[in-house]
Amino acid sequence: MLLQLTHSRFEASPDLQYFALFKPTSDQVHRKFNASNTVSIVNRETLITYKVGIAKTDEETQRIFKWNPVDNDYIFWQDGHLYYSESAESATSVRISNGGPNWEHGIFDWLYEEEIFGRDSSAVWWSVKGQNLAFLSREKTKEKSVLMTSYSRNENYPIVVELPYPKTHEKRLPTYVINLWNKKTRELKQMDVQLRDSTAFHYLYGVKWIVMKDEELLVATWANRLQTHISVTICDHTAGICKLVYEHKYPSKMWAEPSDFVSLLGTDDGIYMLLPRATADGNSYQHIAKLMIQMDSSKTAKGVKWAKSSFLSLGNFDVTDIESYDKTTDTLYFTALAPSPTNRHLYLTKGSPTTSDAWSCLTCKFSNCTFQSNQISSDFKHIITWCKGPTHPHYYLGEISQGKVENMVEILRDEEYEERLAATMLPFVISEAFPLKQGYEARVKILLPPDQPSRSSSRSIPVLVKVYAGPGPQMASDEFTIGYEEFLVTSRNFAVVSIDGRGSNGRGWKYRSAIYGALGTVEIEDQIEAIRQVIKKYPFLDARRLSVFGWSYGGFAAALMAERAPEAFFKCAISVAPVANFQYYDATYSERYMGNADKAAYDASDITNNVSNFKKTHLLLVHGMYDGVFILRRDATVASKQTVQMRWVPSGCMRK
Repeated sequence: MLLQLTHSRFEASPDLQYFALFKPTSDQVHRKFNASNTVSIVNRETLITYKVGIAKTDEETQRIFKWNPVDNDYIFWQDGHLYYSESAESATSVRISNGGPNWEHGIFDWLYEEEIFGRDSSAVWWSVKGQNLAFLSREKTKEKSVLMTSYSRNENYPIVVELPYPKTHEKRLPTYVINLWNKKTRELKQMDVQLRDSTAFHYLYGVKWIVMKDEELLVATWANRLQTHISVTICDHTAGICKLVYEHKYPSKMWAEPSDFVSLLGTDDGIYMLLPRATADGNSYQHIAKLMIQMDSSKTAKGVKWAKSSFLSLGNFDVTDIESYDKTTDTLYFTALAPSPTNRHLYLTKGSPTTSDAWSCLTCKFSNCTFQSNQISSDFKHIITWCKGPTHPHYYLGEISQGKVENMVEILRDEEYEERLAATMLPFVISEAFPLKQGYEARVKILLPPDQPSRSSSRSIPVLVKVYAGPGPQMASDEFTIGYEEFLVTSRNFAVVSIDGRGSNGRGWKYRSAIYGALGTVEIEDQIEAIRQVIKKYPFLDARRLSVFGWSYGGFAAALMAERAPEAFFKCAISVAPVANFQYYDATYSERYMGNADKAAYDASDITNNVSNFKKTHLLLVHGMYDGVFILRRDATVASKQTVQMRWVPSGCMRK
């Protein structure tokens, strides 16, 4: 408890003998783009504390600390370089990285952190056996930047930070080199990456260590600038190369997502990864492809032959994650948005490609558990299921036997939480589909006050549309949530409506591709049409008190919905940190979904184009002045064109 009071988090060593304690630096403003900690290590038995750092002092701060996954040694980042300590109690450290002050090692720039590696600033990866370390390096170049201004009560002057921010069509984008360091030999090698066109720009899209025939190899996945062509390379320390073994060009209006390569899984004879596959229903879904890989007796990247790919035979659904592979039974476990696109279930299939369907659902029969995540034991005999919806979160422990889960018991019950939840009014939930143009459907989730489930109720209630509408995320899934929207429903008698139309995940590329090259078009139409049908179907939803709220892409969508709906259709709109025009957003995100679109396509969805509707619809714009994601550029233009309410958050970063 004392540790929790003084430190933000801790990480245990593999044998649980030591705990690394992290204490954030006091400068909270700068930490948004340069998060540093003072790190110390405590021996669990003796309670002796050891400082982490070059000189082991209290003043030193580190941006990265990572235990070896096998031993009690670790690496840390300080003053621009990576260092290695061979034990938790070691008095000295060895510098791993090299190069002058113009090089940056082991950390991502803002663009990679935000758009590719899931807001993780660490560009360091220990190998599975802990014998090798991979890290990225980047030569600092003069990139175009934006100035972030923040205000603090403790400072007489504003705090200004220069943030490199490559916008759409900017020629210069950050590039990285891959380094491999061997713990035994202490030898560092910069990899020779052998792509088909090594002179062209490539994003590093994914990094994953695998063990193939007892050898540790690094799989590095690359994407072209428009993220429509991926290249898979295999790297190893001995050969000093990253050899190209596979390429995939995405069909028209399809693209690669970094999240597709997070769950990449290696085996002795290949790699499983997610790629789009056309199916008999005329759609294409994210399915599992196996890259069959052969390696000669050298057991190095040089000896890896060009991979052949085959898809596993799966159904008409999207796979989100490849979980694990049991080589003794040739069974592959994966998570899919099925049998309904609002679900998350664990499935299994044969790991070897077959011509007949061999997949089945392992968790579909669980009660009140249609939205879940799972963890399978290393011996593939037990499973822990975290049920996240449609009811309150709960956990099960079960045994896996012959493709089924048996002897399930509920674990980790929080009776106090369940009692409090039972005494709390929860919204009444309606989930249904509404028809859209061209054979599409909108999936809709409606939260109603608990005392108003009847369609014939005479009491009318105000309606809030909670919108995102951007590429990917679902808003109308079966996941159980308790937040501000639920408060509005149960305490203020609102109805809250969430809609998934074109652009959202879960129903194949037919829905995803519809917005390619045309953000701010059909997905906005679908939101307006769906809410129109919802209000028509449920007369107690008051059309005169209809509002819309969105954050991030949702802020962009909320503003466009208010602009394009019939006059006064929405009483008010709240737009938080909107992207006013994707031409001024970061290049990685915009070009992934807009492709080679010209300026006219970007300008067509500019939220400043037509603000006449805001004469009858009240608009509240909210923006953080220290927001490095949604740069404050054109929100002020919206305000200047029409009278709106605007709220600035002086030191706020509105990323969500």
